[in-house]
Amino acid sequence: GMVGIADLVALAEHYGDTDVDWMDGDFNLDGVVGIADLVALAEHYGDTDAGVGGGTVPEPMTLVLLGVGGAALLRRRRR
Repeated sequence: GMVGIADLVALAEHYGDTDVDWMDGDFNLDGVVGIADLVALAEHYGDTDAGVGGGTVPEPMTLVLLGVGGAALLRRRRR
């Protein structure tokens, strides 16, 4: 019910994968886990019931999360 670290882990584990669903980190439901999903996660981090609209205003830590998540994903892709 809350967008959090488990969602970031799912996204990182499946980054670049295709034929995935929401539970695998495809938060925009385009069939690919990518940067758009990381952005969606960062925009809604900490929200409860994020899929229904409304939600809360992202905290300043969202930018930190986006930076750390992006750096981790870039590092993972180089291996």
